[in-house]
Amino acid sequence: MVDLRYSLKEALKSIRRPTVSSRTILLTLALIAVFSIALALRIYPAKYGYYLHEYDPYFDYYATNYLVEGVKEKGLVSFADYFVWRDYNTWFPEGRDVASSSQVGLHFAGAVLYLIVTEIFSIEISLYDFLVILPVFLGAFTTLIMFLLVKRMAGAGGGLLAALLFATSPPLLLRGSLGWFKSEPLALFLALTAIYLYLTIYDSKIKMNGVMWRASVAGILLGYANTCWGGAQYFGIVFGLFFIIAALLKIDLEKTAFAGGLLVAFNLIFSSIFPRPGPAYILNPIGILL
Repeated sequence: MVDLRYSLKEALKSIRRPTVSSRTILLTLALIAVFSIALALRIYPAKYGYYLHEYDPYFDYYATNYLVEGVKEKGLVSFADYFVWRDYNTWFPEGRDVASSSQVGLHFAGAVLYLIVTEIFSIEISLYDFLVILPVFLGAFTTLIMFLLVKRMAGAGGGLLAALLFATSPPLLLRGSLGWFKSEPLALFLALTAIYLYLTIYDSKIKMNGVMWRASVAGILLGYANTCWGGAQYFGIVFGLFFIIAALLKIDLEKTAFAGGLLVAFNLIFSSIFPRPGPAYILNPIGILL
């Protein structure tokens, strides 16, 4: 019994209280503050009413609702109906081929996220209310991605400044606040996450398996961003120019070529399998550059 007590005392002595540096605490508090600012500024329009903002978000809500109601009626197989859906409530009398003339990725993301929130997490919220608030959280979480991205290139201070600028930028607030269920908030979140993931392949601790999945996921995210917003294609220019000047940089060229090939392949595949931008993306100037 004495030996057991002695062993317990020695074991307790060996346990050290975790220490957190004051720098880490300050950085965490600063990030929480920036995230809170991003949320507060984007949700501010609720003061004037909890509505979708502008015309396009109402059509995007209408198309997303088509997907949600289809799943409730026929299950996930109903997603295929979207790609042959001609809506005669718009562009009368010819009707509108929705899949080839809309932001397909936005509609599917809105529907899937809503179904996850309501069916898996059992949160009671209408689709309309969910889509009104969704851009607020997408924008706020993108500030954190911006911090991580810039931190890799300019340190924690640069990352915080970039996150703060992103959180308070008037153009981004105008097209990413409460009710703005349109392309930009989701596409920016996906594209910036893709860039960050790709840059992580240059960590010395990352092995080839890590390089493979990071580059592949980055390509998928970038391709999906293209299906959400036409402007996301310009991020392809960033990658294309990076691959061109990579030979002049002090980086692992073998890793760059391998990861770049995966990213480009998945980006082109995911961009082309959807009606918009479709296979034409491969042969447009950005696709050729990649």
